[in-house]
Amino acid sequence: MADRNSKAKSAAKRAAKSNPKAFIIALIAVILIVAIGFCVLYFGFPDTWDSIMSAVRGDDKPDGAGGTPPSGDLTLGEGELKVHFVNVGQGDCIYIQFPDNTDMIIDCGNKSRGYDFQTVKSYLTALNPDGKINHLMLTHADEDHVDNMDEIIYEFEIENIYMPNILSVPKNSKGEPYADLQEQIDNLDRDTVARFDDKDVVNSRTYANFFIAALSEENCEVHINEDPDEQTNSIVIQQETFRLTFYCPTEEYYDTTNLNNAERKNAVSPIGILEYNNLNKSYSVVQQAFKLMESDDVDTNMRNYNRGTNPFYLTFQKYLSQSTICSGYTDQNNLHKTPDGCYEYKIYDQVDGYKYLNGNGFIADGTYNNGELMLPDGTLIFFDDSPETEGWKGVLIFIDINGYKKGPNRLGYDFFAFEVIEGVVHAIGEVETSYKFKDDCKFGPANARGYTCSQRAKNESDYFKGVVKKIK
Repeated sequence: MADRNSKAKSAAKRAAKSNPKAFIIALIAVILIVAIGFCVLYFGFPDTWDSIMSAVRGDDKPDGAGGTPPSGDLTLGEGELKVHFVNVGQGDCIYIQFPDNTDMIIDCGNKSRGYDFQTVKSYLTALNPDGKINHLMLTHADEDHVDNMDEIIYEFEIENIYMPNILSVPKNSKGEPYADLQEQIDNLDRDTVARFDDKDVVNSRTYANFFIAALSEENCEVHINEDPDEQTNSIVIQQETFRLTFYCPTEEYYDTTNLNNAERKNAVSPIGILEYNNLNKSYSVVQQAFKLMESDDVDTNMRNYNRGTNPFYLTFQKYLSQSTICSGYTDQNNLHKTPDGCYEYKIYDQVDGYKYLNGNGFIADGTYNNGELMLPDGTLIFFDDSPETEGWKGVLIFIDINGYKKGPNRLGYDFFAFEVIEGVVHAIGEVETSYKFKDDCKFGPANARGYTCSQRAKNESDYFKGVVKKIK
């Protein structure tokens, strides 16, 4: 081999020496051919170009594929939103842990060599050892998003699958059907398949594998994306404490642009918007604490506690994981400083406390002065024994869902009132509560205080959108 290389080099040198002009022209021609080849790949076959570049950069090396799950406690429901971007090379795989003890996988595919599903499976299993996934979402049918999705369905128990309104019609590049896959699709439930009524179809084997697995999964509900208009497909996941919306451009959108084929593929990616209702999360935490107290036969009636020697909130705090006790009043001499993040009661100086919905007046600190606790995420919980002589059936709890420092600190926006009756937490405005003015959650009237906004915010999914616009 060494002799052959030496002979080739010698021949090249002789050619260059005997006819240097011809050699230079040949060299330039080779360079031009290579450059044209790169241009054709870059502009005409962007996916192939990306794969080549991934290989050059080393993205397709199997070392570390999937990544290593973070160490420490991976338990769900700790009041935190955890997002894991799983390493799959050129592709996408996202695992989300929601604070309400549910989870989701968004896409799982790759186009890089050296990344097999077993590595991804090991990562996801470490995060979810019970083998169950609440939500599985496919944003669109490109190979680097869908490639491993069928494997996810076969390996885990899926409760809900969210997918585009696109029928699978498996065919090769010559238009010839993949008979084995088409037969499986033909054997799926016809009514379910008929729900995919968009004019667009996908011919790839990878999407067909996912399509078959998704519609074959037992005890699973398949959700097809909604179409707010012809230019956008959207997938919506609505839960008690959050709503996640993915907006995916359609062919009709691209037809309105001047993008060429390569630009169309890379110009716009799906957009995810997470709207999180922290009020419902806080409400659930408080209600759960009352249930735990009852299971331990601990008195849940705040009025039966001595606010001086045995205040209720100190007992309640034992049933709120990792909560902080906020110390009592701040007097005229500014004594008894509270922990950072807690609200400092200003009984003697109402200049920057909580306001009513209309913003025209401050709520007296004495309305919620029987104790204060702070959750790990900064949520503040206030207690008031609200005597029966004032017309209350139960006691009051106020919740500041984003902490006092973030504002605007108004009833109905980030500050909400609840009445606890026999251990059950009711949003003010619900029929069980004692508040007489059932409709004071109105923006504009000077006498609108906002107590009954708790009921609306707890039950109306779009409530906070309207509030933000009106207060700004």
